[in-house]
Amino acid sequence: MPLTETDANRGMGAVTKFQATGQDVLNTSVDTFKQAITNIPWSADKENQHSTTTVSKPTSKPAPDTALDAVSDIDPDDGFAIRYNCNQVRTKINALINNTDIKVGEFQKKLGVSSRSYLTFMRQNGPHAGAGNNTYSAAHQFFAKMEDAGMKIPRTKKGAATGKKSTADDSKNDVSNVHLEGEEEGEVRIFDTCDDIRRKISAHLRTSNTTQAAFSRAISACQARDATPIQSGQVTSFLRKKGPLAGNTSKVFYASYVYFEKLRLKQGKPKTKQRDAVEAAWGSEGGVDTKNVSENVSYWCMEGTNLTMNKVGRVETWRGRGGDF
Repeated sequence: MPLTETDANRGMGAVTKFQATGQDVLNTSVDTFKQAITNIPWSADKENQHSTTTVSKPTSKPAPDTALDAVSDIDPDDGFAIRYNCNQVRTKINALINNTDIKVGEFQKKLGVSSRSYLTFMRQNGPHAGAGNNTYSAAHQFFAKMEDAGMKIPRTKKGAATGKKSTADDSKNDVSNVHLEGEEEGEVRIFDTCDDIRRKISAHLRTSNTTQAAFSRAISACQARDATPIQSGQVTSFLRKKGPLAGNTSKVFYASYVYFEKLRLKQGKPKTKQRDAVEAAWGSEGGVDTKNVSENVSYWCMEGTNLTMNKVGRVETWRGRGGDF
């Protein structure tokens, strides 16, 4: 039975419709039915015609993955062809931490390495120094996967301003992304003397665009979480002292060491000979003493024995005529 037409005027224009029973539709070929729909004459009455245009919203693309999300999991059992030496890996790590929002702890977790392994590797210097460290192999695998995926480490941190010395210095000296073992508890081991730290503070204030007040705020952030802020006057008081252990219990001494050690690691600089000497002298005791005031320490010695303090803060004895310690 053929389809019948019925015209109806609904204010939207004359619309031609097809009426058919369910059995009629079944008896009509698919092609005939499609053709019938296509040929429906719509009214051209422009005054009464309302056309609606449906605009589909653009599908928002998900935010790009961070390097940690984009790089597949690190498998310590995977072998790898060497692309970068140890120093190159350290440089890449510093660039990744300094120029992105990735935290050191997050990166360590991604690599599957401990804080001790990471810090040991980052403190070393030399193309082959640390080749047997788990951090080297895991980080090497990470950066190789980044390279294979076409991902590059930003040269500068996103949003960093350029052209202003103060802003550039702030970014250069920002150590908030560098983590030291024991930092949260205020138990970082110290391997500089007080005189070493005084020289570093003086050089830093002289060569950077940093005021003493700004420096006080920077080192305050390097203390334990519940420590009180360091004032500029405390820095001045510490700088006036003289001697390898003069001021060893000062908060300025501890916090400044943490700050400069983090800055050294950020810049990828090796340890100095003086630093190695202090570490050799104090390593067995967990670092330079910051609990006992050096001026109040007493020493027992035989008559005729003289005491002197060497450049690493250790007391040495010698026999013969000489002045008092």
